[in-house]
Parts: sequence; structure tokens; C-alpha cells
Amino acid sequence: MSDPAQHVALIYQDVDDLLTQVAAARPVPAGPVVLACRPEHRAPLADLLEAAGERQGAPGPVDRLDAHTRPAAAVAAYHRLGGVAPGAVVIGEADHGHDRAAWERAAHFEAALDLTLPGSGITVVCAYPADTPAPLLAAVRRSHPHRLTVAGPVAEAGHADPGAVLRQLAPDRPPPVPAVEPRLRITGSASITDLGSIRRQLTACLADVATLVRTDFVAAVNELLTNSYRHGAPPVGLTLWVTAAAVECRVTDGGAGRPAPDAGYRPSPDARRTGIGLWLARQACDDIGMWRTGETFTVRAATANTRPRLHSGALARAETAHTRAAAFARRSRRPAGPS
Repeated sequence: MSDPAQHVALIYQDVDDLLTQVAAARPVPAGPVVLACRPEHRAPLADLLEAAGERQGAPGPVDRLDAHTRPAAAVAAYHRLGGVAPGAVVIGEADHGHDRAAWERAAHFEAALDLTLPGSGITVVCAYPADTPAPLLAAVRRSHPHRLTVAGPVAEAGHADPGAVLRQLAPDRPPPVPAVEPRLRITGSASITDLGSIRRQLTACLADVATLVRTDFVAAVNELLTNSYRHGAPPVGLTLWVTAAAVECRVTDGGAGRPAPDAGYRPSPDARRTGIGLWLARQACDDIGMWRTGETFTVRAATANTRPRLHSGALARAETAHTRAAAFARRSRRPAGPS
């Protein structure tokens, strides 16, 4: 694996097969080898790498990533790891969940990682057991340019352009609305000056939702509304549903554009370019979907209301605030133009 920005699949039968394929791969010794795998595989892989003379290193324990709740958060976690362990070879076994919705998010994760790894300076080996559900395993093959074997790395014949894969995974029609009455409905907003009032109403309507879920979700919807005002066209509308299982919001506007399905997955968001708001929204909730219906463009944000939440949204909010503050400072330091 001489290319420092590879995305490699490893499909194994059992732990012995996993070890044999890793041994055949000979990860690059120039950087640390980071294990982000199943707990039961950590010790045998560490022993194998130590015997082979490979260096291991990471900023403390590296947990197995969750790819089936917030795909963009898992992608960002790998890129952050590359920032603190330059040149790292990551051997990861992301948790892909237990149902079709989870597998679809895991497929988004793999395609988005394939899209964003070039230029990152890290190699990621994504290990999956051979009994992984067939639809997800097919998505894994589409999203990896190379696959490990007992004879070493080979080109993956099923690999496809990651942007095209993300477009295929994007919903092309609205999913059914929740089977409850909306908790909040706003129509006909014509100005971004309404944003503060809408955000306060949204927060109040989510008062019975766990604090971290509410804070993340309001941050995500705030970004979607801001995009509608700045890049769409009035009227802007919002509908919110809350159930015991999930929180869902749909933001609509009359704009003609539609962001690409890969928008918002790029790491290290830059406040000087478009996409930082959608990047934050993807970090702060589980699902983002987009579609057109006649003259209306809709963005859907949804997140689970039942399981313990990770802190990916809080980290993304802090990073975004820092990025925007730095951009504001740069603009403030610019010399004034001729009067």
C-alpha cells in the first residue's frame, strides 16, 4: 500500500482469515498503524503487527466507529484521526447496525469516505465479515478501489465513482411523513430575519427531547433554513414531527437549485465556501435527504430519539464556530478598499 490515501476493503471469513490478509498487505511502516476494530480482534492484530515490526500509535484508545447512525460523523472521525496521526494506516471495522436503514447509512459512510480520502494522507482498511448483509457487502465493493486478499491487494472490479454511488443512494422521492400531527408548521416565511423566531419556536417544541438531541437537531435545522434563505427562494416553510422514536423536520423553499448528494461530506469545512452548513447538518443528525416536488425543493432532517447520542454534533458545532470566527477575523483584518 504505497499510496498514502487509499481506501481498501477486507472481507474475511474468520479471525484467522483476517490476520492472514492483514499480514499479506504489509501496511506502510512509515506511519502508525491504528486499530479501530472489534474489541476481540484488537489483541491478535496488535500481536501480528508487533511481530511484523510495524509501528502502532494513536492518540489514546481508538473506538470502533459507528457508521450506521451518522455517516458523516464517522467520516469526519477518520479524517480527524489522520490529523493527529499523519500517514496512519487505519484498520477499521465500523459498526454497520442491524437493519436496512442502518445498512443504507453504512453504505453512505463508505461512499463518502471513498470520496474524501484522496489528499488526506491516510490509508483506511475497512474490514467486513463475509456474512455481512448482501446489499451492504455490494455497496462495500462499489466504494473501495482495492480489496485485500491472502495474496495481497488487488483492484476491486466493482468499484464505482463515489459521487455516482452517493447519487444512487440519495432518495429520489419523499418518504412517508410520520403518522402523527406536526408539532410545528411554519409557512410563507420570506426573509432570513424570521430565522431567530423560528429557531426559538423549534427549540420550545422540542423541550421534552433529550438536551443533546435537541441541541444537535436545532443546529442542523438552523443550517438548513439558512441555506434556504440564502440559496433558495421564498417562501420558506418548515414542518416538525416528534415521536417516541424520532424527530423529523422538513424545510421547503421555492428555489431552482439542488445540492449534489455528496455536498456536506468534505472534511475541514471552510467558511469561505458553500457546504459548511450542510456539513454541520450531516454531523448533527442521522439522516439528511433532498428532493424536488414540482416547484418546491425540500430538505429532510431526521434523528433518533431513543438511543444514547454521541458527541459528534457538539464537536462539529465547535469546529464550525471556530472556522467561521477565523473567517470573520480574516475579513476584519483586510485593508479597506479605496473610498
